[in-house]
Formats: sequence, structure tokens, C-alpha cells
Amino acid sequence: MKRTTIQPPMLPGMGRPEFGGVQLRPGMESRRAYTGPHQGLFDEPTTATQDAMLEDAGEDTTMNHLIVEPMYRIPAYRIQLVRDSGPTCNRAAISSPRSAVDIIRGYIGDPDTEHMVALLLDTKNQPVGIHTVSIGQLDFAMVRVADVFKAAILANARSMILGHNHPSGNPHPSPDDVAITRKLVEAGKLMQLEILDHVILGEGDRYLSLKEEGLLTD
Repeated sequence: MKRTTIQPPMLPGMGRPEFGGVQLRPGMESRRAYTGPHQGLFDEPTTATQDAMLEDAGEDTTMNHLIVEPMYRIPAYRIQLVRDSGPTCNRAAISSPRSAVDIIRGYIGDPDTEHMVALLLDTKNQPVGIHTVSIGQLDFAMVRVADVFKAAILANARSMILGHNHPSGNPHPSPDDVAITRKLVEAGKLMQLEILDHVILGEGDRYLSLKEEGLLTD
């Protein structure tokens, strides 16, 4: 794309002219903006090409070659945690995989697609929230680590229990289920956010706890 140079009028009392939302600066000060015949558009100027720029600019090397550069406004983001209505449960501490399974099953029901959720706990292992990490994920290994921990960090949770259902009804974990769980456990250690268990929900009351099966860690 060809750069266009302009010669803006000098305004009284102003050493550097400016136009609206663009900033003008001499081509001598812009290393990437020089478009003279002595170098390419994106080449770094050498001493020889700088001398050539002086010759091309003429007598007034400060104001004759001004480059219009659009200004970019950097967006500012605000993170907000939105609280929705969730399942009802006893505020007692989660003391067994069955307690976590009952809460998770009451939250997701019996869907025909795979749901992965995170049950968020405080320092006393009491539930402080539940978050849907993904829905309809065909491959559990495709779950992003950031999505698993995002709500827990915002809710100031201290630990969590992961859970997902198998629409087939068989709660037996796949090799990917075990592998990604172990990666998430290690990631949680780095963030001081412990993953206590990962439960897999099957048909009816069937479930499997990776912790009980000794599969949570290597």
C-alpha cells in the first residue's frame, strides 16, 4: 500500500501541526515511513539513506515531509462475575464423591450431550458455586485449561471438584479423561487451587470417582 505525504499549513504559534485524530511527525523521525527512491518501505535507514532523505527533503527537512499516522485507542476491559440461579444443596462440607455427584447431577440433569462442570469450594470444602465449563465437547482432551479455572479464580474459590457426564451411560473414564485430569491437577498446584476429585456421571445413579480409583495423580 502506498504511503501519502502531505504538506499541512503552518498554524500560528505551533511548532508541530496536528490535524484532528491523527498525529503528524516529520518523515525524518519515522524509520518505517520513509518512501523515497533510495530504500524500501520497511527497510531500516542506513547513514547513506539518511543523507539521501536530507537531499530529498530539501532545505526545510523538519516540516516538508510529514507523515499522517492514525491514532489507535487501546480498549480497556473489565472482568465481572455474574451470579445465576443454581441447584439447592446442604451447605455442609463436601465429604465424599457421592455428595459432589448429587449436586452436579441436580445441576446438569440427564442431558444427551456431554457437560463438564466445576464445583467450587471454599477453605472448608463447602460449595460456593458451580460453573459449566463446556457443553457438547466431543473430546474431553480439547477442554482449555483456562476455561476450567476461570470461574474458580473469579469466585475466590480455594479448591474444586470437576465433573462430567457420559451420555453413553458408562462412567468408566477414557485415557483422555485421565490424562487431562492429571494435567489440570498440576495446573491447579501452580495456581494454589487444588482439584480434589473428578467424578464421571453415568446412567441412573452410576458414577466413578477418579480419586477413589487412584487415577487422579500419577
